[in-house]
Amino acid sequence: MSSSSSKHATEKIQLKELSTQAYYIKGLDDLWQSDLAEMGNYAKDNRQYKYILVVIDCFSKFLWTRPIKNKSGQEVTQAFEDILLHLLHTNKRVPTNLQTDQGTEYYNRTFNNLMKKIQYQPL
Repeated sequence: MSSSSSKHATEKIQLKELSTQAYYIKGLDDLWQSDLAEMGNYAKDNRQYKYILVVIDCFSKFLWTRPIKNKSGQEVTQAFEDILLHLLHTNKRVPTNLQTDQGTEYYNRTFNNLMKKIQYQPL
């Protein structure tokens, strides 16, 4: 059977190379990432908590979570501050750099004031 009469044609797929900005992590607490996990489908079973704030230290891969009921700037800031206060009292840890998406829950006056207090460097 010749390759031209084959039922299954092989096709080469060209993959595009994505350009990404490299960031080299220098050590513990150098880079934290934060985002919200949506859990709206389970809100009635979880006292109306619809989101989970997730914060991860990219070097150690250790993460912290806090449930929140909505993703307003004030609610996210309070949950993030709770994580920071816990870490300041136990380990004296704060991030040097914080990476988030461009959601309004992170880009608002309340969250910005908290970040100024701990003097982090935005990415």
